[in-house]
Amino acid sequence: GYASHMMRFPERDLSVIVLFNYFMWNSREYALQLAGLFLTEHPDFQPEMEAGDTESAPQPVTLSAAKLQEKVGTYFSDEQIAKREISVKEGQLYFNQHLLLPINENLFYFEVEPNTNVQFMPVEENQPARMKTLTGGVEYPYRRIEETKEPIDLTAYTGKYYCAELDVFWTINFVDGRLKVTRRKYVESEMTVLLHDIFTDNWEPLLGYPTTYTLDFRSGMGNFTVSGNGVRGIEFEKTDA
Repeated sequence: GYASHMMRFPERDLSVIVLFNYFMWNSREYALQLAGLFLTEHPDFQPEMEAGDTESAPQPVTLSAAKLQEKVGTYFSDEQIAKREISVKEGQLYFNQHLLLPINENLFYFEVEPNTNVQFMPVEENQPARMKTLTGGVEYPYRRIEETKEPIDLTAYTGKYYCAELDVFWTINFVDGRLKVTRRKYVESEMTVLLHDIFTDNWEPLLGYPTTYTLDFRSGMGNFTVSGNGVRGIEFEKTDA
């Protein structure tokens, strides 16, 4: 679909997928309504247990404050073009806002999704700290980064850009100290600096619920790629048209 949303309710073994051919419909809200209708009509629904389903989450171990603190930082995935924050709150480790529970010194699992793990790699000399998420047999690597404090000339990113794959134009303007993206027929969105030459683009005004995409200008050619939920590496070229 042109707009889509998927949500899972692991404790009820229920997944809802919504596909729309119209961009502006709120697919997340429809998914919530469908889940609500199903659970209202089937209040006693419980998934059938299969062999192996009774396996419980690992028993978390206790780590020292120092062991948790050494993992804190900002991590970046070059593959996903995504930034993640690892922090400590009240003596526990968090991946963005999600609580991580330790299996051992370097391996953790998400409290909300025990089958997804986060592994912190031993620090090597002259190499940044690294971690990876592991889910469904797929690994996503991240490296710890130090965010630049140098001022960025935002006006360098302004202009009109064309995507041949989608046959659309986007215009980036500098307005009141911020970068704004305008598109034909849709309300404008606002870009926020993620890293040098990488921005997030807030699409909540377009979709009606929190959604961000990443604009990557690192090609050095004045062009950028768009990545995010359901899309990866859509190319836009700067144009004088």
